[in-house]
Amino acid sequence: MSTVSKTLCASPFSITLPGHIQLKQHQISTREGLILSLLNDDGSLYAQGECSPLPYYSKESLADVSSAAKQLNSIEIPSYIDAIDTGKFPQYSSYPSLQWAIESAILCAQLRHLKGSLLNTQPLLQSVEDLVSDRFIVPTHGIVKVKCGKQAPSVENKKLIQALAQHPTLRLRCDVNNRLSYEDALRLFKSIEPSRIDYVEDPCKDPLDYERFFSNTGIPYALEAHALATIAPKALKGLKAIIYKTTLMGSLAHYHEIKSTFKHCDIIFSSCFESEIGLNALATVATQLSKNTVHGLGTGRYVGLDTNNAYWCIQ
Repeated sequence: MSTVSKTLCASPFSITLPGHIQLKQHQISTREGLILSLLNDDGSLYAQGECSPLPYYSKESLADVSSAAKQLNSIEIPSYIDAIDTGKFPQYSSYPSLQWAIESAILCAQLRHLKGSLLNTQPLLQSVEDLVSDRFIVPTHGIVKVKCGKQAPSVENKKLIQALAQHPTLRLRCDVNNRLSYEDALRLFKSIEPSRIDYVEDPCKDPLDYERFFSNTGIPYALEAHALATIAPKALKGLKAIIYKTTLMGSLAHYHEIKSTFKHCDIIFSSCFESEIGLNALATVATQLSKNTVHGLGTGRYVGLDTNNAYWCIQ
């Protein structure tokens, strides 16, 4: 495989958020990371990528990737690589966020000759309260992701039923994030028509209850890709979707491995509160791999971007 050499420069950035973002039990008010620039021999810009470890989720820190990026002052990249179909890139770093930043930069550079388009994504709502707000508007494709399990199950159940009655075209992707016991998860989704719920992400505290949840509600569930190694052997029946966060997973090769193993599942690309550079790279890759899937890139407004839940991507 022929390669070309590119100079790598890393520039730190910090975005002051319009409001706080809660990650696990913590709140953050800034989003920090690196913008990686790959330069040609004449110093002109070849491509850019974003490396933004997600606090409290990524194993690596911003300090880790900053130090590693300094050691990658020059890298060899394939002169052309059909990575959309294979995901086979050289390993540039053991840090997932840094590996993805380099891969996404190369992919976007090699795909830039294709025409641009808009990729629709699911809006992200932080609570069930937002569903019954006067400001809530159902997107054209009907799919909305909402964080659940923050209030009493009976309270949220009534609001879910109310929202679904008010908006006949609405379909929900509910993210419980392991907050509820199996019994409370049943209470939350009691009397809700399964066809109105696309899936529930991590519906119970104990993954061993996921299949029981599906059997007793008829509602499928979704898993985070980075948790598959420990959960998948224990819970498969009812699994509809796998949530794929490139910042946490790293190389696109992992996507192809998962897609090959879980052929019956949708793979949903999910953002991690990236800047516009990171979101547009995700949209480009998502369009190439599964254009007709509604992906989870609706975090732009939480970092101050006016995206209207659609991103420019290369098609």
